[in-house]
Amino acid sequence: MRRWVVHRGILSAARDDVDPPPCRVQPVRMLGPMSDDDASDDDDFEYEGGPPTIGPGEGLSGEGLSGEGLGLTREDIFRLRDSQRERQGILVVVEGNSADIGLTRDVEGALTIGRETGDLPLHDARVSRRHASIEQRDETYLLVDVGSTNGTLLNGEPLEATVTLRHGDKIIVGDSVIEFQLVDATAAQYMRRMEQMVATDPLTGLMAKPRFDAAFEQAFRAAEHAGRPISVLMMDMDRLKKINDAMGHHTGADTISRVGRLIGRLLEGRGEACRFGGDEFTAFIPSVHLSTAMDIAEEIRRAVETADLPFEAAPVKATISIGAAVVTEDTSDVRSLIGAADRALYRAKAAGRNAVRA
Repeated sequence: MRRWVVHRGILSAARDDVDPPPCRVQPVRMLGPMSDDDASDDDDFEYEGGPPTIGPGEGLSGEGLSGEGLGLTREDIFRLRDSQRERQGILVVVEGNSADIGLTRDVEGALTIGRETGDLPLHDARVSRRHASIEQRDETYLLVDVGSTNGTLLNGEPLEATVTLRHGDKIIVGDSVIEFQLVDATAAQYMRRMEQMVATDPLTGLMAKPRFDAAFEQAFRAAEHAGRPISVLMMDMDRLKKINDAMGHHTGADTISRVGRLIGRLLEGRGEACRFGGDEFTAFIPSVHLSTAMDIAEEIRRAVETADLPFEAAPVKATISIGAAVVTEDTSDVRSLIGAADRALYRAKAAGRNAVRA
């Protein structure tokens, strides 16, 4: 039998395995023999029975619990019922690669967890390409390992069969820890907004630099392990100061924003980019040689040069210089690879700007 607790006007389940979002109720009166006095807002009371429900023509009911006794209006009862029923499953990465921490995914239908693939792609070398899956069936969420190499743990115990997830469960895949939560719509929206704030650069919508750095490190190690190439682009907008001086820094910032979003669209599905700082951008492109990276860089250069960037005062024309590099024997880590691309960028600037160089 479930126990329900009212503390300072908050009604919630007393057991750990039943944890509906607390709901605000009016000061209550004791329905059982604990006290003969009316309850104050600071008192704690316990009620035994099922979760409050309501049917046609009924008040809030449960074993030892009634809406009239709680002093709830009919509107309060419907809100209480809906808040307890309308909860959705959410996954949040709470430990692992810095590129993944804070990732949030709604669990709707079926969801796959995997290494750089699936609905929840992780930058974790110990995670299989298809590692585990979660299936929603009505209000139940089922977790199963799908033949991963290193297995899946649930709350520290090996996952041997399909299990039903509960609020607060920790799913461990590789070196990553994913928490399963059951939350209401407001909390789910808040978590998604927090992820966006952590994961993206607010000016350009590109990946935030700390997350980009971690993803680049992981991609570099993966390319090195597999013997595949990986290329990097260093990009710098040309003479942005002239735009700032002529039209104001707000227009300059807006120009950076539009160019950054353009770069993101052109690289989607091919690589990742971030704002390196100010009006500089960097990108890595896995599994491509230098010639292909140069072609992509030229595509970006032309798109920026021909982009229509209308503003209220007057149209703005922007250009960008790009340096490209690919991993070689002389570029044994991410820092040296970025350094090679940075030197190529200076050659592009020296060539008169609005150019691509390797």
